[in-house]
Amino acid sequence: MTTNIPEYIQAAVSSARRPDRDTDRDEGRRPAELMTFFGIAPGQTVAELNSGWGYITGLLSEIVGDEGKVHSHTTEPSIKRWNGNPIEKRIEKNAIRNIEIVVGTMDAPGLPQDLDAVLMIMNYHDAVWSGADRPAMNKAVLDALKSGGLFGVLDHQSQPGRGTEDCQSIHRIDKQVVIDEVTAAGFEFEGESDILVNPDDPRTGQVHAKEIRDRTDRFVLKFRKP
Repeated sequence: MTTNIPEYIQAAVSSARRPDRDTDRDEGRRPAELMTFFGIAPGQTVAELNSGWGYITGLLSEIVGDEGKVHSHTTEPSIKRWNGNPIEKRIEKNAIRNIEIVVGTMDAPGLPQDLDAVLMIMNYHDAVWSGADRPAMNKAVLDALKSGGLFGVLDHQSQPGRGTEDCQSIHRIDKQVVIDEVTAAGFEFEGESDILVNPDDPRTGQVHAKEIRDRTDRFVLKFRKP
């Protein structure tokens, strides 16, 4: 798919404030095309659900700029796993002023209202195996968005028909499960991007394995609040 990338997204991806740990992953994650597909823009108020070490949160911060705001959600188990919240360290190291930390669960994330967009990047499958109430999670995202707001979901694709069977063992999920569950919460499915499709991935391997990391077959879905 050919993508015309706005200059502000190109500038954000090229920002000197992004650490090597982020930029070293860009080739396999195609952040410019991803953010263009999701329509992230300067001045927006956005959130990332379960933001991990902050690759996406940091990029969102660069794009929305000083007039925007990023609400970076994390959970207590994630903070424990990372031996502290990596987002706090990112904020302190780079003197970032447009990121707000939100600590909550997956199904009760505690997001603010009237958001332009919420992104959930490579962890919808985690909500499955961790036992989160996914209908409640999706409803919480719906409620946090303004009318017309975006819910963007990216995850590792399993083989068709596998449903949620691979969510814990190899961290993959069937795309159709996500579409069905998110639309059941009241979202409209707007479309998908093929920017991270990899037909050479058999979809049977562990996504963190060195030979496939950042090269898995991934789906990128766009949902809209009516």
